[in-house]
Amino acid sequence: MKVERILAIAPHFIGEVKSIVYTLDGKVECEETPKQLIEQFCLRDFSTKEGRKQAVKKLFGYEKKIPILIQPCEIGAFPTTSSKDPNCCYIFQHPFHMKEKGKGRMALRLLNGERLEVCASRYSLRQQSYKLQHILMTCRYLMKEELGSLTYSLKFDKTLSEWMK
Repeated sequence: MKVERILAIAPHFIGEVKSIVYTLDGKVECEETPKQLIEQFCLRDFSTKEGRKQAVKKLFGYEKKIPILIQPCEIGAFPTTSSKDPNCCYIFQHPFHMKEKGKGRMALRLLNGERLEVCASRYSLRQQSYKLQHILMTCRYLMKEELGSLTYSLKFDKTLSEWMK
């Protein structure tokens, strides 16, 4: 499965299938949970989900529902709820439309036209999407700069926002 074609991963609780992966080409049923799939995708680039999460937490100061950089500067996903919640979905960096389905529930229309209902408010989804886009854009910016001057001068004992002041 090509990770760059994934739009979202949702949990599934019936039978052998543990998740549904929404791609640009349609839906794929998987026997791994969404968390297991995210872990596998991170390992393709020689890191773990926890390692990516800790790096973002340290550099950006985010404490909850931390977006995951699967392929740094290119591909990322954000959790719709706490990653400990069994209903947690992961939404990737592609555009999507939202429609309210009730208090704390949103229907997402993904880039491929598929619909996915998630347990999250419009505000929460926007904030999560902004966080992910901010991380991806900052990473791209830092990678464009001279590696010697900007990225290596970054102090890892401060968050990125403190460093940029």
